[in-house]
Amino acid sequence: MSEANKISRELEIKPIAQVTLTDRVERRLIEYLQENNFQPGDMIPTEFEFADSLNVSRNIVREALSRLKMLGYVTSRKNKGMAMSYPDVMKVFGRVLDPLLMSKETQLCLMELRIVLEIGIAEILTMRKTPKDIIELEEILKQENVDPTGDVSIQNNIDFHSKLFNIANNEYIQQFHVLLEQIFTFISKYLAESGEFLKVSPVTHRIIFDELKNGTADSLRQAIRDHLQPHMDIILRERKIPKDE
Repeated sequence: MSEANKISRELEIKPIAQVTLTDRVERRLIEYLQENNFQPGDMIPTEFEFADSLNVSRNIVREALSRLKMLGYVTSRKNKGMAMSYPDVMKVFGRVLDPLLMSKETQLCLMELRIVLEIGIAEILTMRKTPKDIIELEEILKQENVDPTGDVSIQNNIDFHSKLFNIANNEYIQQFHVLLEQIFTFISKYLAESGEFLKVSPVTHRIIFDELKNGTADSLRQAIRDHLQPHMDIILRERKIPKDE
């Protein structure tokens, strides 16, 4: 083998992942709990027992367990130790979804996700709406404050869309919406501060309401898509993604 070919082959070797001892212990603890089929409520071994079995310090085990606790895999029981628990997925998301700690690209991607989520629940809304929901949503429309330019206030807009997600009657959809709404609101305020105003028309809210009340899932989906299109246009522009001709 020539020296050039030898070097080329050496360069194809993938680098070894940089992981700390705590990372490895965390991964091993998760594997242990899965392999032994621990269920929520089951008590798990102590820090000392894990440290002794893994041949690492208790500090390392304590840090690894703290990570699992933060993720919701385990919980502390007073005077009893730690037990398995159901992870609170939304709580974990909530700890990291701070728009101030995100890049602009991440903010825009999450804003895009929020739009896709709302368009996507049209069929669920059509199936799960109740007469009470229709009455409450219409009441929200009546309370909308429209300024002289024809724009709906940020709070009125939040109230209207929050009610739509509430109608879905899905705990995770509702919680995810609450988390993503802060990103949506943050971007809207950023646009306003930069001199760009994104108008929210009460007319399109009324169209969405009418389609939810009397239309089909397809017509409701289209109404929501049309209403959110200006937001999507901004995202595409900011992310420099060309619109389809």
